[in-house]
Amino acid sequence: MSNPTPAPTTTTSNIHGKSLLREPSIFDGDKAQFKEWRRTLFAYIRDPRNRIVTDSERIYMRGPKVSSWVQNYTDDNFNDDEEEWKVTIV
Repeated sequence: MSNPTPAPTTTTSNIHGKSLLREPSIFDGDKAQFKEWRRTLFAYIRDPRNRIVTDSERIYMRGPKVSSWVQNYTDDNFNDDEEEWKVTIV
């Protein structure tokens, strides 16, 4: 009895067209809006049609309520000498 030949797999993808997901809004620190914002952010970032490849392209937190948090996070997690992040979310 012979084993069936497995179907070939591919590691490259042919992703065409524009993403149907809307770009997430800029998070302004409103805790009531965080869960929805985070969900739309991760969905948008993970969609390969958006072609987001660098950590800098993933920044969607801005505004006076989050500025000090962003500065502290950057100070703790960005290596200025090598110009790269020590952490990533994806």
